[in-house]
Amino acid sequence: MSTELTDRLQKIGIDVSACTEVIATTNMEECRQLLKKTETNWNHFQKKVKDLCLQNVEEEIFFYKEIKPNFHYPFVFYSYLKHFLGRYQVLNPKGQQGWIRKCLRTIEGFYQENRGFLTYLAMHEKHMDHVYFSFREEPKLMLDADQIILPFDFGFQNRYDLQLTYFLTFRKAEKFLKELKNEKQPKENVFQSELKWTGSKSAFNELIYALHQSKAISKGELSINQLIPAISSFFNLDPGDYYKSINEIKNRKKERTKFLNQLVATLEEKFESDDRF
Repeated sequence: MSTELTDRLQKIGIDVSACTEVIATTNMEECRQLLKKTETNWNHFQKKVKDLCLQNVEEEIFFYKEIKPNFHYPFVFYSYLKHFLGRYQVLNPKGQQGWIRKCLRTIEGFYQENRGFLTYLAMHEKHMDHVYFSFREEPKLMLDADQIILPFDFGFQNRYDLQLTYFLTFRKAEKFLKELKNEKQPKENVFQSELKWTGSKSAFNELIYALHQSKAISKGELSINQLIPAISSFFNLDPGDYYKSINEIKNRKKERTKFLNQLVATLEEKFESDDRF
């Protein structure tokens, strides 16, 4: 089904493999040029697909989930970046740090307001695609207009493809902002742990997800995408795609909580050994 739609798009001049590579920059002139280029590409895409007939639900899902967001997101990202840099470049170093923190809080707010949908995406689920990507209606977005200026697209979308576009934008922006924040911070007092996690990544993600669900850390107020990177950094571990890992844990046939069960068994064995002496 996706091949048929891809072929039809190819015939009208849309190459689905030719999406623009998105590269963040702190140079305003370079940002303006990239914005102009991606705006041209986006307008070309809209013009070409204006009369495209999606023949069934499967084609709607493929178009609104896999194709359109990837063409739209570069333009949205550079629109966001231009807005960010416009204020960032006129601030002193302290003000710049404050502006970065404010933007990161806004992004985290978006994650929280849309956490159900974003978790669904991160888990690579498909069972709700017909709900999220096949009905055309205006999405309900929680955005702070004072902090974010993004191009809206209310005339050419289904229910959730705009949220997906913004998720791609904010994920890229979050990485850029955190790197910029760290570059500007003094390095001398940064604590570097020497501890190393020597278990598997899957065991680590299982443990941290259990702690998150039990609300044992910060009363459960941190999201899983805040908690896992923070703790993995302390143990000098790259946790990998932790949403995928958690999904694989959930889909285990036998022991879902394999590592947690091992922890309990090891501790019980230690207690029993101590009791004998």
